[in-house]
Amino acid sequence: MLPVRLRANPLITDFQFWGEGIGTGDLAHLTRVGFSDKLKREIQLPLVEHYHRSLLKYGVINYSWEDCLRDYRIHAASMVLIPLWQYAGFNLKYEEWSRDLQGLIYNYEYLNCDELYHGTGRILG
Repeated sequence: MLPVRLRANPLITDFQFWGEGIGTGDLAHLTRVGFSDKLKREIQLPLVEHYHRSLLKYGVINYSWEDCLRDYRIHAASMVLIPLWQYAGFNLKYEEWSRDLQGLIYNYEYLNCDELYHGTGRILG
């Protein structure tokens, strides 16, 4: 994660898919299951805010809070497709992924992800 040369950019490797990506995808993956809805309401936005502040602190430029939050919302919305992928790719039974789907739908609704497709611009309002 840390660069060997001082002027090199840090690189985080996603060992599941082995590639570069946007950190908000990892944050959305982290918060997709395993937390109660109450805890998700308490931690999601502060976590994304901390991530964004850290990027700015360590030299990332031209990445606004609005862009960061939009990226997080897009990734959270895409997580709803994971159970379909698990079913199609691994033949997981309904009982194995249905609880996850409930949490994913909660995130989708809490973050108003429908607005990503309607272009209203309202965030969590």
